[in-house]
Amino acid sequence: MATNNIVLVHRAFADGSSWSKVILLLQDEGFRVIAVQIPLTFLADDTAVG
Repeated sequence: MATNNIVLVHRAFADGSSWSKVILLLQDEGFRVIAVQIPLTFLADDTAVG
């Protein structure tokens, strides 16, 4: 059985915790979910996280 992975990325003025309710719903459906935490300081910093 294949595992489906989902990566969630927040936008400006938010952080990874903004996905908390969505993560639970997706996990209940059997998905592996990751919400990345981007520092939102400089473009170089943000891209280095990924």
